[in-house]
Amino acid sequence: MYMVRCGLKTNVLFFSFESAFVLSERLITRRFRSTLQIEDEKNTMEGLVKHEMVSPEEVEFKLAQLREFTKTLKSRIYNTESPNLSSHQNNRIPPMSEDLRNTDSNKSSHVTNERSVTEENKSNDLSYQIHSSFIEKINDLVPKVIRERVADDDFLAKYLLDRSHRNWAPIIDKLYIGEKRLTNTDSKELSVWLKGTVKYLPFHNILQLDEMLLEQIDGDVVKFNTHMYECIFNNLGNLKPNGSNQDGIINDEVVLKMKELLERYDNALSTIEDRRAKKQGPPLRVPKMTQSLFNSCLKYSTKCSSFNDMEYFITKFRENYGISPNKQNLTTVIQFYSRKEMTKQAWNTFDTMKFLSTKHFPDIRTYNTMLQICEKERNFPKALDLFQEIQDHNIKPTTNTYIMMARVLAASSSNNVVSEGKPSSLRLLGWNYLHELEEKNLYRHKKDEMNLFLAMMALAAYDGDVELSKALYYLFIGKKYKTVCASWNGNILKDQDKIWKSVLSPEMLNYLMLAYARFDPSKLPILSGYEKGIELRRKFLREFDSFSRLDDANNAIKFKLPFLPINNLNLEAQVLAESSAIWNFNLENGGTYSTLTSKNGTVQEAIRKDEMLFNSFAREAKDLSDFKFKVMYEVTKRQRESINVNVFNRISLHTYLTIPINLKHQKEFLERLTIFTFQQHEFEAVLRRLYENCRNLPFLSDQVGQNQVSSEPVPASEAEIKEESTVRMDDIWYITSLRWKIMMDTTVYELVMKAATEFQNEDLAKKVWNDRGKFRTTIPFLQLDQRTRVSKDQKFAHSMVEFFTKQGKYSDAMAIVLSSKNRFNWTYSMVKNLHQALEGIEDSNSVEILLDVVNKKSHARAIKWEQRELQI
Repeated sequence: MYMVRCGLKTNVLFFSFESAFVLSERLITRRFRSTLQIEDEKNTMEGLVKHEMVSPEEVEFKLAQLREFTKTLKSRIYNTESPNLSSHQNNRIPPMSEDLRNTDSNKSSHVTNERSVTEENKSNDLSYQIHSSFIEKINDLVPKVIRERVADDDFLAKYLLDRSHRNWAPIIDKLYIGEKRLTNTDSKELSVWLKGTVKYLPFHNILQLDEMLLEQIDGDVVKFNTHMYECIFNNLGNLKPNGSNQDGIINDEVVLKMKELLERYDNALSTIEDRRAKKQGPPLRVPKMTQSLFNSCLKYSTKCSSFNDMEYFITKFRENYGISPNKQNLTTVIQFYSRKEMTKQAWNTFDTMKFLSTKHFPDIRTYNTMLQICEKERNFPKALDLFQEIQDHNIKPTTNTYIMMARVLAASSSNNVVSEGKPSSLRLLGWNYLHELEEKNLYRHKKDEMNLFLAMMALAAYDGDVELSKALYYLFIGKKYKTVCASWNGNILKDQDKIWKSVLSPEMLNYLMLAYARFDPSKLPILSGYEKGIELRRKFLREFDSFSRLDDANNAIKFKLPFLPINNLNLEAQVLAESSAIWNFNLENGGTYSTLTSKNGTVQEAIRKDEMLFNSFAREAKDLSDFKFKVMYEVTKRQRESINVNVFNRISLHTYLTIPINLKHQKEFLERLTIFTFQQHEFEAVLRRLYENCRNLPFLSDQVGQNQVSSEPVPASEAEIKEESTVRMDDIWYITSLRWKIMMDTTVYELVMKAATEFQNEDLAKKVWNDRGKFRTTIPFLQLDQRTRVSKDQKFAHSMVEFFTKQGKYSDAMAIVLSSKNRFNWTYSMVKNLHQALEGIEDSNSVEILLDVVNKKSHARAIKWEQRELQI
């Protein structure tokens, strides 16, 4: 027996003296299978020769024939540019070479009964039999009429026989450019073909298919049946939006096509009703609107993140067609609400599902989505209730269920207020869920392993366990790095930047920075308090050490991270140094770029080149806005080339800046803030100044070279020229360095105020107060909706109250509260520290006024207090 792979399926070919038989693997008897395992190829050949009285030459000939056929078959299947063949050649596998036929004629003299090429031999021919099996498979996928109009079996086999990579797009293209297309085809046969077969078409092919289907029914929309609608809608629903669709603006071509098809369906219903009323023609069958069509519409509208489109389709199908969302649809809607941060609507939909009917009752997929919302809200009591509901209704939890429970408890332990004063207990409960998951051994896929690493990383980070966080980060990134390198097609050494960009994880980096921020050498990790935790923690630390020692075992793939060569970090300076090294390593694509440089010699050369570039931008720009667009496009392009923009985001930057605040290192905080952030109003001023200087510079050069009189004033002295040049160089460097900076937003201003409070730096507080006031006049802030602007202002006002309270300036803190009492909703938790401070100095009058504002009582006392302050 011999095994041959035809590119798609393995067949077993048994060559006997009489003929060649093609057998399926499932039909091989146990006797032959055991023989195949015990005897090698040589013994099998000798047995065949001895048992069947076949000469060795005959066997060699059969092997040569098989090799020739395999070579020919492979070339016909995978050759994209096959020569123009006649219809007869397209429908047959090429015959064997003449040499092999001569060999067959010579060797057949040793056989008792000589054979000739007859019709019986043709049916036994190996090529004919396998080709027949291909044709049979193609006929199962494509109707006969489609196969005839494509007129290329090799073409069909190339795109359809591989079940895991079927591609209908080239076939639709070939049909579309044909003369007959789908005209004069049987509608029933066409419907069977379309039903669940033609999938994953690009948008232009969907339009082509729709056009051909309309042409097939002569434009009579009444004959456009349900299978045709389902095929078109299913392919539309599987598409990915080109860009984000803003609510209220319906401009997506796919959504417009869906609405056009629904309008076509409505017109068909109206036409059918009119014909029935007038009793014209034979009775017509009404196309049925199905749940599948609704699923496709809802699926795509949620991909677009368009609330208006989603509401439109839900209302349309419910009111016009009597189709309400099922369990799958409602879960999709909840996921949409979760992505849009509309948690209230998500909870309402979830509660509706539980009380609609048993068919709509949430499944484990829905519960997992709600647990994700609990993580965002840090609502651990609700998460515990959901897990209890899962058990009460005998719903089997998945791996993701346990992981999400751990992550909810980790996020909820972020502070004492959210955790109700029990952060350590919540983290311990989170580890218990992971222990239970490990005992049940539910995680079996790579995705589950990644999510498990993230859950453990979250618990370790919120616990401030730097040692375990480093081990988890090193093992996760190291395993991913070696996996990517093992399957990398290009040059590993030259493509290190691309490899690292696909390996480094922004979420893992953020958790590692969070662990550094919560570093406390005097605190014992939560896992060190019980036996299972000690065993689990020791396991990862041991793997981390062995992983480090085995880095250089494989010279082809070397993996290193810039951790300090210290087992346990015990100094704050070590934490600051290591966090900075890891941060820069991630931003620079694994250290393949040297991005964060100072103004030295090489940078001066880069500034000179940028000066020439910005001068050209200024000459070509129509106005300041055009100049700004050109400059920012250049900055963005450089950022994507030299910075890992995946990990460099506002969330990770916020955590990175928190580290020196918690460790009480003011200088380090200010350095990080200056290097990695910029302010919008400063950027606008630099850009305007640079634009004016660049526009003026050519006129000065022309005046010097051509002695022409310029309308622009010339600097009066060499000192002024030098000063202007220095300012221009500084502005160019400011623009150049933007590729590793993120614009300060409201959350960063709040963080800076928190730092000013922690460091008791009044100058920093005044500066951030003025800077944020300027930021409120910029376009990024004004583009926020009114509710968001009020919310952001309230958070900053709260941080200012905390600053003045810690400074002992209670009058200033009260002034902020009273001046904004009609705009903000002040709660007791926001003024708790101020209230306790006023109680401490026994200022009962101010305490009473403050509580009146919090409890929304009479404002008469507040007005009286304001008058007293004005008089003072």
